[in-house]
Amino acid sequence: MRLPAVITLVVTAVLGAWLAGNAAAQSPNGTTTYVRVRPDPRMCPSPMCGGWWIRRVNRDTIVCGNGMVSPECYAADLDLSALQLAEKQRASLEQALAAGAPLVRGQLVRGSVSSPPPNVRLDTLLVTEIWRRYGQAKTAGTVFRVEDNGIRCVRAPCFSLHASALNTAAHRNVSSLDLGASGASRAVVQQARAALDDAGVMIEGRVVPTADGGRALRASAFWLRAA
Repeated sequence: MRLPAVITLVVTAVLGAWLAGNAAAQSPNGTTTYVRVRPDPRMCPSPMCGGWWIRRVNRDTIVCGNGMVSPECYAADLDLSALQLAEKQRASLEQALAAGAPLVRGQLVRGSVSSPPPNVRLDTLLVTEIWRRYGQAKTAGTVFRVEDNGIRCVRAPCFSLHASALNTAAHRNVSSLDLGASGASRAVVQQARAALDDAGVMIEGRVVPTADGGRALRASAFWLRAA
């Protein structure tokens, strides 16, 4: 028996949404080697102190430039040269980094440092991306990179957002995004939604079920690409 066209359309849409919610597509922008950075508060001669502590997002350990595994690695310097920043932008981002808020993508490398003492080999973080944090809520949960996956539906729930957990192989599609709990302004929230089909948005939070059978990613904080 041949189904009427309207019923066929609805069945196809529901099946498409179910498949979308269980899809295994990876983020086209990549999700590896993201870290948090914080200034080193120790009081001792530079470059042995006064640099940066590097911790891998969503992970308990990180491999330092000397090959050792540790919860955090000390980096004497952050190399921002690959970003080709204007002077004003560089100053703004350096201030944000000093506050310990951004997410950074980069690689730790071990090498000689220019400052005394001579012939000391320490880590430098070669930075390739910086993401600025927004919102006032205390951060909690997993950090995801969220992007529009291009799926469109005729009824809810529609799993049109792909969420990839940074530095892991874990990923899933979600049907909605709740940025309200972050405490960010309406204008910044609008920027974040506009970024979903471009660089994406980094979101710290958790996935919760919704009344319509979907899944919402509820954010406690989020980051937008700054460089």
